[in-house]
Amino acid sequence: MDKPGGFGPSVGGSSPSGPELFRSTRNFVARFQKVRKKANEMKPGQIVDEFTVKKGGEKLRVVFRVPKAGDARAMVKMVNSVRDEAQYLGMWHHETVKSERKYLSARLQDLRKDRGVFLLVEVHGQLVGNSVIRPLERDSSKHIGTFGIMLKEEFTGIGIGTRLARKTLSLAKKETRFKLIQSNFVSKNKRSYRLHKKLGFKRYGKFPNSNRSKDGTYYDKIYVFKEIKKI
Repeated sequence: MDKPGGFGPSVGGSSPSGPELFRSTRNFVARFQKVRKKANEMKPGQIVDEFTVKKGGEKLRVVFRVPKAGDARAMVKMVNSVRDEAQYLGMWHHETVKSERKYLSARLQDLRKDRGVFLLVEVHGQLVGNSVIRPLERDSSKHIGTFGIMLKEEFTGIGIGTRLARKTLSLAKKETRFKLIQSNFVSKNKRSYRLHKKLGFKRYGKFPNSNRSKDGTYYDKIYVFKEIKKI
C-alpha cells in the first residue's frame, strides 16, 4: 500500500494519464528540486572545505566554514588585525564587537535568503581571514554581487587566498541568484590584480585618485566583473 503523500495510484482509482500524469510529474520534479536546494543551503558553522598546505617545513590545517552567530568576537579581532597590517584596504578604522555583530547578522540573513556567501578561514582553529559576496541594495541590481576577501599577511602567498576565492565564487554560482560578480582593488595592489586575473575577472573601469592611503598617498581604483551565470 502506498504511504500517505506518496506518488503511487490512489486506492480504488486508476493510474494518472495524459494531462494528469504531466501535472503529477511536474509537481514531483518541483518538490525534488526544492528538497535538493534546501539540502544544499549553507548552514551556520558548516565546513565547506578543509585541506593542508605547507608553509616552510610546517603543515597547516586550513578550514573554510560558514560563520555562526557566536563568531563576532573572533571576527572583530581578526578584522582589526588585518586592517592594521594591510597597505591597500579601503578601511582601516577598528570595528567593535557591536558593529561586527551587526555586520555578521546581515550576512547570515543574506545566506538564509540565497543572496550572499560568507566564509571564514581558520588555520589550526585560529581565525585568519574571510571572504564575502554580498548583494547590492538597488532593486535593479539584485543579480549582481560584490566580492571581497581578506587574509592575515602571514598566511598569504601559499595558495589559501586563491582557493578561498574560487570556493566563494563556486558557492555563489550554486547557492545564490547572482549572475554577475563585481569587485575592485587599488591599482598598486599587484597581489589583488593577479588574483582577480587568475579568477577570470574583466576590467571595466578606473576611478583615478579615488583611494587615499593611511600615509596620504592617492591611488587609482580598478573596477572588475565576472559573469558566473548566463544572462
